[in-house]
Amino acid sequence: MHVLGLTKLGIVEMTRKKGRQSLDEVVQRVCPLCEGSGRVKEEHVVAADVEQALQRLKRDKKTTACAIRVHPLVGSVLIGQGGRHLQQLEQQLGLKLFIRGDGSLRPDLFFIQQYDDEALAWAEAVPVSRGETYSVLIETQHHDRLGDGIARINGFVIEVSGAGERVGQQVRIRVDELYKTHAHATLVAEG
Repeated sequence: MHVLGLTKLGIVEMTRKKGRQSLDEVVQRVCPLCEGSGRVKEEHVVAADVEQALQRLKRDKKTTACAIRVHPLVGSVLIGQGGRHLQQLEQQLGLKLFIRGDGSLRPDLFFIQQYDDEALAWAEAVPVSRGETYSVLIETQHHDRLGDGIARINGFVIEVSGAGERVGQQVRIRVDELYKTHAHATLVAEG
């Protein structure tokens, strides 16, 4: 509030700011790519757009699986806590879905590739193999297990046991467990 002064009758004159958020402020967020110089759809809205596109694709009886490339924020909404939302979506659509986060994508863009063979969709969406070793950059600590680190290969999330203190370092890992949305790996001794 900004007080302007008193009238001749002793009444206080003042102004006030609008207190409610606009619709754009509610359904959009500041773009992480342009750092606020523009605006994009909020990740839940884009996830709903992806789900609508998948509803249209399920009409194609040949399609049994889809590989979906989205911004990581949208991917986490589509997958949901513990993968529950992804499981519900697969049951609802009758399709196998493989989601890969791509940080180079604008948050409001997504790409869906249809497959008539689940194995082909898996090969497209999961760029690592169980038992293989890779050199990766530990990007961040795991949000729940701070002793573990997170790395990515082509946008595919790899949880690395014991790498929480290695953020920013290039390390060798071995993939131990493989899932549709992520992998678990351990550090491999250099040498």
